[in-house]
Parts: sequence; structure tokens; C-alpha cells
Amino acid sequence: MGDLHLIDIRVNPGAYVKDVLFGCWMNLQEGVRKGGGKTIWGFKIIGENRIISIIENAVEAGAEAVNAAFGDHTELSCTPLRSYEGLAEHVLGVDKTLTEPSPHRLGNDGRLFWLSFNLEYRGMSLPDFLSSWKAEAQSVLNLRASGKMELDIFKVVGQRNVHLFIKCPNHEIMDDIIFTLPIMKDLGNQIHIVTKSIMALEVSSGQTQD
Repeated sequence: MGDLHLIDIRVNPGAYVKDVLFGCWMNLQEGVRKGGGKTIWGFKIIGENRIISIIENAVEAGAEAVNAAFGDHTELSCTPLRSYEGLAEHVLGVDKTLTEPSPHRLGNDGRLFWLSFNLEYRGMSLPDFLSSWKAEAQSVLNLRASGKMELDIFKVVGQRNVHLFIKCPNHEIMDDIIFTLPIMKDLGNQIHIVTKSIMALEVSSGQTQD
């Protein structure tokens, strides 16, 4: 897998917000394609003038394409990511049977959520924290491997910040899952979560993952 980034595009309030959002999404994909990269995901944040995308390689080309056409109407940020599977295997020591590359699959028969986790560990040693994180990673990756849940997950490079994209039947089940995660039981008061409802954007032909 190449270099991963999360692109976050916020459209300033205006009369043509929908047109700008659509144009940003199309230009981003085209820029990434021309730069030899791949658009893995695109999501519209429900209720906000905002889209996010997971890009593999050619992130600069994609950002330039958006800024060239809509820079006066948008704010764009870019965050480097790594695959959660790589973290789980190489840092946390999760068994390789659970750390195969993500299939990048989220079905259309449920609600989609984006959860951003910031993990603290005050009062706990680093080895104990990593042990708790390992149990968390095993739990989440087991959910996907067993077919019980469709999800995709990424870690921010150099930070204890994780982005989870997950399909769930409803809000109540999503809440139930969050509060039964192993790391929430160990460090619940030090896990800061931001949750957004999202809708998947169609990735243009030739941009989808293998």
C-alpha cells in the first residue's frame, strides 16, 4: 500500500454550496487519477458543507486540483494516515490472521458513521496502554473478519488518533458497540470520540480500490 491521506474539504457558506461540493469531489478524484493515485473513499458529512476522502498517493495532485478550481470557496486540510492493519501487526503484535489488507467494503443497507478517536493514557504505563490497545484492535478486526460488521479503520501518523468508518443498522446499536469496546472499559474517561453521520460518495470508474 502506498502513502495514505485523509483530505477534509469544508465549503464556505454560499448560494452554490451543492455545486461547489460536487465540483470539489470530481476535481479531487481527477487530480488524484492524473497523478497516478487512487481514491479509496469519499464521504459527505450529513448536515454539513463538508466532504472527506481517503486517498492513496498523489494527494498533492488532488489537493491542487481542488484549490485551483475552488480555493476561494473552500478550506482544505490533509492528514497523513497509515493502515490500522499495519499498526496492529507491527506495533501492537496482533496475529497476522487478522491483519490482512482491508477489503475497503461498506454496504448500502445501513447507516454509515465516521468516528474519530483520540486516545490518552494518563496513569497507565506505555506497555499497559499498548496491551489494552492490542485487545481493542483484536476486537475490532475480529468483528470485520467474522462478517459481523463492515468497517474500515485508519490511524493518524505520529498521533494516538484513529478514524473508523463503519456501517451499522441504527444509532442505538452504534452506541452499544462503542461502550463495550475493550479500550473504553479500560480508559473510557480518556477516550475522546467525535461521531458524524455520513453518506458514501460514488467513486469514479478507474478510481476504486483493487
